[in-house]
Amino acid sequence: MRNFKYLYIILFLALSLNAVNKDLTKEYYFGVAINKFNKANQNRIKYLLLRLTNEMQSLYKAKINIVFIENDKDLLKDFQSFNKMNAMVVYTNFYLQNKEELKKVSMNPFLFNSASQEKNQYYLIANKESNIKTVKDLKNKTYAGYVADDGYEVWLDYIVRKELNTSIENIIKEKNIKQKNKKLLLDVYFNKSDFTVVSKVVYNDMLLLNPAIEKNTVIIEKSEPIFFFGLGLFHKNTPKELVEDFFKIVDNGDFNRKFKELFLILNLYGLQKTSFEDLRSLDTYYDEYNRLKKSN
Repeated sequence: MRNFKYLYIILFLALSLNAVNKDLTKEYYFGVAINKFNKANQNRIKYLLLRLTNEMQSLYKAKINIVFIENDKDLLKDFQSFNKMNAMVVYTNFYLQNKEELKKVSMNPFLFNSASQEKNQYYLIANKESNIKTVKDLKNKTYAGYVADDGYEVWLDYIVRKELNTSIENIIKEKNIKQKNKKLLLDVYFNKSDFTVVSKVVYNDMLLLNPAIEKNTVIIEKSEPIFFFGLGLFHKNTPKELVEDFFKIVDNGDFNRKFKELFLILNLYGLQKTSFEDLRSLDTYYDEYNRLKKSN
């Protein structure tokens, strides 16, 4: 269940709602943020998620509502108010930017990851012909950036600020935006861009498909294994029964089996339980990043 082509979004499974007569104490309200995808991928995700959700709904006799979120501007406020959603799954960066407020109103975190049992690493990778050997050598080079995951670029900006006391935007020559994860590495492999950031899982999967990538590229930096693609949270006012029923289908494997088709598209391994304590190393990293932004 692992050969996934790393992602776009993973579910921003953010239980939000359009219906006027809603009952957050008896029904699930799942939302999916699709704003970072192009139209074709938005439609593909909508079709798959609705079909798979209907199958899950019939199997478990549960009422599951899906709302596709195209603007996350008011997402934090909506989650806090407990009148539009009773759970949500957010991108790593959304969690980090709002972690203190989210923890006040959340419980039972769970994550969507591209690795099996551990969190993921990020790799800074360069084409060998670019003559990039350290972070200092990124100056005036071309960068391949991923449209659907801000986490890559935040980590890149973090290591640049730590090493050079400036932002990544101030040193690169050009940024090539890519819609697909695997194209980041291919762009560097074919020397269309000098460097990029991808996850360890994407890198290893691409090497299986094309071993020659390793001959043309070099890994400059590796992050700590602290990253994931999306974090799920239940609102603290969600009835215990709803939460327990959800985790029953996680524990017995049904959730990951049922949504495997969608996870394959998003290059995800599946859903895993976690805790706020387990996220502490990620929190520490982001706090340091914010200090670096303020100081340079």
